[in-house]
Amino acid sequence: MVLNNVYKWLGLLFLSLLIAGCGGGGSDSDATDSGSTGNTAPTVSVDVSSSVIVANQTFTIMAQASDSDGQVSSYQWQQLSGPEFTFTANGNILTVTAPSVESDTDFSFSVLVTDNDGATTEQVFSGTITVQNTPPTVNITGPSSALANTQVSLIANAQDIDGTISAIVWVQSAGSSIEFSQIEGELSFTAPNVSENETLGFSVTVTDNAGGTVQSSATVLITQLNSAPSVTLAGPDEAMQNESVTITATAQDSDGTISELSWQQTNGPVVEFTQTDSSITFNAPTVAQNTNITFLATVRDNDDATNSAQKTVIVVPPNNPPVADDVTVEVQYNLSAEFNLTVNDADGDTVQITFPDDLEGAQVSVIDAQALRFSYTPPVNSISAKSYTLTASDGEDSTNFLLNTTIIDTSAATVTEITPNGADEPVLVDTPISITFSDVMLSSSLTVNSSAGSCEGSVQVSSDDFASCVALIVESVSGAPDETSDYFKNVNLSADFSENTLYKVRVNDQLVNFSGTAATAGQVSEFTTSTQDLKITELISVQFTNDTPWVEIYNGTGEAVNLQNYSLKTRAINMLDSSVSAEQVFTLPNKVLENGSYILLQSRFGDEFLASAALNNPKIVLVGNQSDALRPYWYINGFAELLNSAATQTIDFVKFGNSTQQPVSATQWQGDNAPQMQAEQGSSLKRALNATDTNQASDWVYSVFNTPAGQNDISCDTDTDLDGIPDCSEQEGTTFGGLPLYEWGARENQKDIFIEIDYMDSTDIGITPQRTALEKVVNVFASNGYTVHFDVGDLFDQSTGISTANFDLGGGTTVPFNSYTPFEYDQGTANLFAYKMEYADTTRRPIFHYLLMANSGNEDGSISGSGIAEINGNDLMLTMGGWGLSVDDQTSQNVTNNYQASTIFHELGHNLGLYHGGDEEVNFKPNHLSSMNYLYQLTGLASIGNNEGDRYYDRFYTNNINCDLVPNTNNQTGSTDDFIIDYSNGSAANINESAIDESAGLNRPGSEAVDYNCNAILGDTLTNFDANQDSQITVLTDTDEWSMINLQFYSQTAGNRFGVANTMSHKLYQQQRVQAVSTSLPSYIKEAAPSEAIINQIKAIKER
Repeated sequence: MVLNNVYKWLGLLFLSLLIAGCGGGGSDSDATDSGSTGNTAPTVSVDVSSSVIVANQTFTIMAQASDSDGQVSSYQWQQLSGPEFTFTANGNILTVTAPSVESDTDFSFSVLVTDNDGATTEQVFSGTITVQNTPPTVNITGPSSALANTQVSLIANAQDIDGTISAIVWVQSAGSSIEFSQIEGELSFTAPNVSENETLGFSVTVTDNAGGTVQSSATVLITQLNSAPSVTLAGPDEAMQNESVTITATAQDSDGTISELSWQQTNGPVVEFTQTDSSITFNAPTVAQNTNITFLATVRDNDDATNSAQKTVIVVPPNNPPVADDVTVEVQYNLSAEFNLTVNDADGDTVQITFPDDLEGAQVSVIDAQALRFSYTPPVNSISAKSYTLTASDGEDSTNFLLNTTIIDTSAATVTEITPNGADEPVLVDTPISITFSDVMLSSSLTVNSSAGSCEGSVQVSSDDFASCVALIVESVSGAPDETSDYFKNVNLSADFSENTLYKVRVNDQLVNFSGTAATAGQVSEFTTSTQDLKITELISVQFTNDTPWVEIYNGTGEAVNLQNYSLKTRAINMLDSSVSAEQVFTLPNKVLENGSYILLQSRFGDEFLASAALNNPKIVLVGNQSDALRPYWYINGFAELLNSAATQTIDFVKFGNSTQQPVSATQWQGDNAPQMQAEQGSSLKRALNATDTNQASDWVYSVFNTPAGQNDISCDTDTDLDGIPDCSEQEGTTFGGLPLYEWGARENQKDIFIEIDYMDSTDIGITPQRTALEKVVNVFASNGYTVHFDVGDLFDQSTGISTANFDLGGGTTVPFNSYTPFEYDQGTANLFAYKMEYADTTRRPIFHYLLMANSGNEDGSISGSGIAEINGNDLMLTMGGWGLSVDDQTSQNVTNNYQASTIFHELGHNLGLYHGGDEEVNFKPNHLSSMNYLYQLTGLASIGNNEGDRYYDRFYTNNINCDLVPNTNNQTGSTDDFIIDYSNGSAANINESAIDESAGLNRPGSEAVDYNCNAILGDTLTNFDANQDSQITVLTDTDEWSMINLQFYSQTAGNRFGVANTMSHKLYQQQRVQAVSTSLPSYIKEAAPSEAIINQIKAIKER
């Protein structure tokens, strides 16, 4: 019994170790020393033969023991807990059989190992006996066969009596591969569409929670589907009524045979039909309109599947042709008219309209095809009625109908072309009149004067504004359609015209077109007949011995002539000693004068550069040899005679005053002399415009206005607004020497100032006109009652024609660059007047100021004063090249605009009669608040009441901390809108330099104190203080410059010449005792060079 218990203990111990080694329980070891000194207890570990301990299972446990300082002597096994095990111990091996249990049951064993020294080690283990697993079971439910394309499901019904099902997995085991799904044991798929029956096999595996598995399989027979039969029907789509119709069926069955074919009428009037094997036949019934008849054919196959098809036949009644109405179109001459066609088709057929291929020059275009709306355009200039046959077709039958057209003209005819036309270029006296009208005119309405007298007829020509009319002859009419004489578009007339006569042509409402509509009545043309030869038309007045008189010649011959075939005879003056000869013949140069043009034969003056420039001026030739000093001349009395080149025949002649000169050809002058001239500038003796040349004094009038190289079209001597322009030339429809001043902006009772600006071809902004600067000048003058008209040509406006808003009057232009441009002659280069001679229109001389924007007034081309200008003249220059002006940034642009505006304003002031001191040349007067004053020219006017001494300090005390502390108010670097330029209004009181009261400031109303001696003390009284620093103690005055302005420069010496200085000759006074003595000399002013500070300031602004 004891032995059995020992074995039992050993067996339990061994089992415990085995289970613990497999991780089925916990373990604990305990080593015991027997007491021997230094003995080490043995060590022990166990292995188990099975990883799972199942009830009724036999397994072994092996103890692995070792002793480091001896040997193992024994193993003792013992079961500590759990049900009773059957086990056998054999040393270190324990063979164990687990008992049966109803549920998992815990147990424990221990093993005691003893070494040779009696030391022991015990290991205790615990574990669990697992109940025995029963495999799961499965059966498959589902169809054994299925039709193709149907849904199939197989269900695996699985069970596990001692656990749970952990997985059910289906696989296909036989047949063509298909796609299937499986969810929770159910397999689902769509039966494939097979061409023949096929078996599919499937297998399922079931696994329980203990790892037990079971398999099962099933098969499904997939049977193919029956295909329905097909049927198609053939037969006509349309049939005429009573026509026999056959419809044939074609039936097929791909997987069987056709068992039946049946027919049924489904639509339309019932008809009787006969059926053969595969077709039916019937007669189309009588119908009133297109009618549908439909049959249905049904086929059945041997598997009882069916299919159907239907066929519709349209039964068509007999066709009705379209009906169309004739249409009449009334169309205006040479225009188009729209019209509609009325076309109907009883059958509702689509109708096509066909126009003739040949419309005889007419055109028809479609406006709206759906609405049958068209446009008709008759042949050009046609007036004949036309009829066209059109066709309307419905595709089976057609109908013809008519398009009738008539031409009318209710608009008044106008003249579209007429020759001759224009009085500027004379025509020969035998030139026919050719008129073209916009309409075809009725020939019977064309009537003319058969003899000269009162104006009659529908076409009239007159030389006296229709007080009477000349006799006309109708030479021919043409241009009518079909060239019939009943109508015309063009008429050629002839008459016995007089020479050098202005004729006017008009039509009246007696002239009608082919439709009876009256023509637009009124004047349609004017023209001038030519003379047999050139005519003298104007002579300028002379005041001084070195005036440069001119004779104006007009070519009205009808063709160009060369002046070298002519010569000029006048009195002559020797420019060296002012001696005068009674007559002198001057040859004329090789220069062509075009028909209808004027030219001046002007006494030679100036230098070689001016002479060269004159060669390029079509309106002037210089008369007198360069090799001598004899020049054409006259005074208040005199003559001018145009001769042939040999001087043997007079071409034209005029004498005036008390001259006793006789022409070479005596018949060229008869009776009294023309009026005496006045010893004044700018007036002229002129042939009245369009006056007949009678070689008498009545041909000539004296005028205070001259029109050089232009027509004598001035009809008045009044200049109410004193702007140098006659009132009658500032009225709508008038011109001055042919210049359209009204069109350019001139008006009566408006002080107009015209300025042409030519500017040198340069990239230097300083000599290129700036729009803002010009607008500033215009605005300042406008605020004082003057209207300035600048002309810079195409600079701001490159479009064709003029544009007053863009300062384009068709004259200003770029001119060749020259580094040095003097004002005087004989300086070795072209001066301002050479430029003016070549590039400015000579006819503009009495009206326009000429402003040349040039580089420099210094011979070496270096930086010069800002400009040069005549006093009481019309010529001025800006010479600001090289100053460094730019528009690269806003400040630089401001400086450029302000300098240019103030300098143009300053130089123009000289032209208008102003000096630097207003009415004197005393400069830098603080109280003279004017852009004419150097103190204010470039920096702008001071602002009264706002540091008004700033310009004075800046000029005379630059950077002095006592007074020049802040920048000038509204100075040149600021906006041009704020920059002040003006002429003085004369409101300042005098400044007496012997006693200056600083508290009075600029001596203007509202002025605050000015520290004239810059000692930081305002209100001093300064004694003998040179305020303007001219080294004199005087009284500094102001003047009302606006009241001094003189716009009538044409009557001033400087304004009537090309820079020729005034001189006097006492010898001439003796010969011409009535000549006035002049004590004032014409002059010009050349501005001083800018200070270095000004140039440095411009540079600093540009470089900052």
